Amino acid sequence: MLACAAAVSAFYAPTPLRAGRGAIRCCDMPSDSYDDTEDVASAASEPPEKSALFTALDGIDRGFAATSSQRKAVTSALEALKAVNPRPTDGAIGLSGDWELLYTDAPDILGLKNAGPLAELRRVGQQIDAEAGTIENVIEYAPASWLPLDAISASEDRVQQRVCLTYEVEKGTRCVCQVNTFGVNPQTFFGVNLRSSPPLKLPEAPFKVPFGNFDVLYNDGDIRVVRTIQGYYGVNRRITAEEEMWG
Repeated sequence: MLACAAAVSAFYAPTPLRAGRGAIRCCDMPSDSYDDTEDVASAASEPPEKSALFTALDGIDRGFAATSSQRKAVTSALEALKAVNPRPTDGAIGLSGDWELLYTDAPDILGLKNAGPLAELRRVGQQIDAEAGTIENVIEYAPASWLPLDAISASEDRVQQRVCLTYEVEKGTRCVCQVNTFGVNPQTFFGVNLRSSPPLKLPEAPFKVPFGNFDVLYNDGDIRVVRTIQGYYGVNRRITAEEEMWG
């Protein structure tokens, strides 16, 4: 029923922007240990650069609706935030968890907005397991709002396309990614919850395909800013335990 994109970038809906922190969900191994106590202690004194970023992101729909001048304002805010990164040399610490896209200027992600006549892009994000060294880029679609689905309770249908990657950290801030496999993960179909069903995945490739690198410019456990080797930005927020995880 739902269209799927052919490819997706190495980073990544709409949710209200907020500067406050939520609960942290983290499962990193000791070498990627993440101590959120210091973040909790600093929660009351968020840097003004972070507030400036949220202001710049307001109303631009993750970058899909951004004008050229708005993109310049976001880039300026991101560079200012980079300068106050609490972990300038080890930004790859604390990557584990579910993340949701707040902003990108990457053309391949911006192209996902046009999902086709039968589907609408709902959320974009990542599910990262630092201990396993894996990243699953997630694109979640819902039926187009014009479809007459209320009568069959299918208006809540969700289908996720996933690009499964492996990654290694270099120099503490750069993540080098390789494609592992692709998959489709139905969440609900005609109102039926299918979250417990295994995802449909292609067989793993006999060899890894380079997928691209990204540098972690800022990571305070709540907001993560990355820049790809091509120079595109991605801003993600951590999904809290009280919200809808990727499943």
